[in-house]
Amino acid sequence: MRLKSNGFGDGALIPGEFAFAVIDPLSHVALGNNRNPHLAWDDVPARTQSFVLMCHDPDAPSRGDDVNKVGCEVPKSLPHHYIFTLYALDVPRLEAYGGLIGTGIRVALAGHMLAETRLTGLYMLNPRLMQQQRSRCSVT
Repeated sequence: MRLKSNGFGDGALIPGEFAFAVIDPLSHVALGNNRNPHLAWDDVPARTQSFVLMCHDPDAPSRGDDVNKVGCEVPKSLPHHYIFTLYALDVPRLEAYGGLIGTGIRVALAGHMLAETRLTGLYMLNPRLMQQQRSRCSVT
């Protein structure tokens, strides 16, 4: 099974149109369009009855109130890795208990996954790192 996007490639920068915030030369940061990126998949297992799509940023604080506490700041030099994971399931509906949080969903997935695939996009607001990443990805 493969997961892909017309908006960005695996391991590439996520374009600003899909970001909540973008680099602004005058004010440092401006609001972005915050659109959902195009995602598509193929080569699905024959017995697939449903899908679960999760997006996880392992570089973000574990809780919303973790940001800007001593020892919990997210460095602005850190690129964020948005990991989109698609699961093909052998059941038409997945029962998740304890709310729709990652751990509850992962427990509910156990024993029902036919296939799993990932697509990772990078996001950052550090202009210097952004330029380095673009230079690394450019074709010479």
